Amino acid sequence: MNDSQPAFPIRVAFQLLLSLLGLGSAWLIGLLLLGMGALGYFSGSALFHTSAEPLLALGWAFLLLGLVALPSLWAAGLRLWGKEPAPLRLNLVSASLALLLVPLIIVVGAGVLQADGVLRLFMPFFQIAVVVIPALWLVAYLTRPAQPVRAGRFWGAMNVGVFFVTPLILLVEGMLMVLMLIGVIAFLSSRPEMMQYLADLSSRLLHAAGDPEMILRIYRPILRQPLVLFGIAAIFTVFVPLIEEALKPLAVWLLAGDRLTPAEGFWLGGVCGAGFALVESLFSVIGADATSWMTLAVGRIGTTTLHITTAALMGGALAQAWQSRRYERLGLMYLLVVGLHGLWNLLALTSGLARVLEPSQPLRDILSLADRLSPFALLVLALALFWLLAIERTAVNRAGAVMPAPVLNDSVESKES
Repeated sequence: MNDSQPAFPIRVAFQLLLSLLGLGSAWLIGLLLLGMGALGYFSGSALFHTSAEPLLALGWAFLLLGLVALPSLWAAGLRLWGKEPAPLRLNLVSASLALLLVPLIIVVGAGVLQADGVLRLFMPFFQIAVVVIPALWLVAYLTRPAQPVRAGRFWGAMNVGVFFVTPLILLVEGMLMVLMLIGVIAFLSSRPEMMQYLADLSSRLLHAAGDPEMILRIYRPILRQPLVLFGIAAIFTVFVPLIEEALKPLAVWLLAGDRLTPAEGFWLGGVCGAGFALVESLFSVIGADATSWMTLAVGRIGTTTLHITTAALMGGALAQAWQSRRYERLGLMYLLVVGLHGLWNLLALTSGLARVLEPSQPLRDILSLADRLSPFALLVLALALFWLLAIERTAVNRAGAVMPAPVLNDSVESKES
């Protein structure tokens, strides 16, 4: 027993603060959006009525994200009070039964989007369900061998994914885009003819008055340029995966030095990735219309599988590297998850590219073939990702079963989050 004064639990305090900020900001934004949507819906104006539905959907999404912060806030408060919250168990059977309802939810949601009147007000709940249920099932699956898990760490990792990783990734990717834009402007400034072209382009965009079809016609000649296509592909298949795969398991990074086992790193990384996937998928399906709903809903299930799997793989690799002091496997795992993420983005990017660009032959034939094959390729990749998740789950938990658990003294326990 260590008689010295326990260190202040900085990580628990950070979790409490993050949960408070997440809860307050999410519910404030959600209530404002719901209020604006309700005013628009009952205003009697056709224009405001059209914009009311996405506002209401966004409002419900933010309220849901605020709910995610409540268990983390409760767990952190208990730990600061000196009490340990009860361990958490996720029922995989119940999650599996809910997962079986997802196809029905997608079909009914498509019918709701084609309906008129008050029935469409229920669409946000279908959108939320089609995102939350697959994520919940995957989290229950990857944590099952480790259950019961520590509630404070589980909800802390989820909150880091929702309220820390997501804005951090947006910030880093936004800064990257700004730097690239500055570089492009600096390059074009040395070419007066290009600057004149950009001035004409700006004038045409102003006259487009936000019409998507007109804007697409304006940008189409630019998007057909090979250098532009290569740049877009490089951003989404290289730079974005490099950033996201390094930051998604941030909950594991924050516990560096706590002697995590690979099994703990695995499920913590997966839960943190689930938080990020939850935000990304929620705001993706909200904009779906009747024609794109089913494709987008099914696609987001695959994307959720991608984010949870790659974050779990990285979390387990990080913990194993810290435990063994060997970092070769960590580097290889990072390259693997970046490659998988890049391949996913490339397949998603090629889907529909022929319709957008309207290129000449034979490029049109190539892109049309890619458009037809990409859904099947994405399905195969999603199944491969789940296979990797299952294999790694077995491997890290088998390794944990044969290794003796580290003995932690009171001074170390007091520092755990």
